[in-house]
Amino acid sequence: DWRLAHWGTKWNSSAYRLENDKRCTFETAWTHPSPLLEALSRQHPQLVLEVSYADEDIGINAGRYSIKNGKWFDAGWVLDGSREAYEIAFALWGGEEDYRWDGALHHYVYDDD
Repeated sequence: DWRLAHWGTKWNSSAYRLENDKRCTFETAWTHPSPLLEALSRQHPQLVLEVSYADEDIGINAGRYSIKNGKWFDAGWVLDGSREAYEIAFALWGGEEDYRWDGALHHYVYDDD
């Protein structure tokens, strides 16, 4: 209950990876932990954090933004099911080989071949 109230996510993070001195990735349950990232940003007010997130449900609840000293800017609100939402998810989760862009329908469709 505490993590949900303070971090916005059900459990602690998992699959944490420090990719280099400027990039890390991690997974959380249920949702993007914006309260946690806002707090981290306030603890390091000189840094600009560039955040990308996407649910494992590809194309849903995805976005990107920058944050400095707890304040969001360059927020990229992304519509569920949009091309951008899918492409953010592919960048974070992979799986693009399972989908194809349908130009006539203007969205990605699952390729079940």
